[in-house]
Amino acid sequence: MLQHQCVVSVTQIYTWLAEYLTEMELLRTQTEFDDSLTLKIYLLQFVNYYASIFYIAFFKGKLVGYPGKYNKLFGFRQEEVSRNHIRDTNLSYRNTV
Repeated sequence: MLQHQCVVSVTQIYTWLAEYLTEMELLRTQTEFDDSLTLKIYLLQFVNYYASIFYIAFFKGKLVGYPGKYNKLFGFRQEEVSRNHIRDTNLSYRNTV
């Protein structure tokens, strides 16, 4: 859910950025303007929608660390799940069965 909100917000920012950059080019015809704007929006949306996939595929494993030497953020491993979350999940599962 949070990722969806981020993608929507960044899409609006990228659309504004693409329009601003295209206006700065001072293109001669409407067709050149439209083509340039379309290309910028397409490329920026491609980056926006696929950035999380590239992060997981190429960077996440390297940023987490290695067994015995994990990188920590705010004192916790990046892939660590709190014990309270596990306990709450087990309780909610038992209540539904």
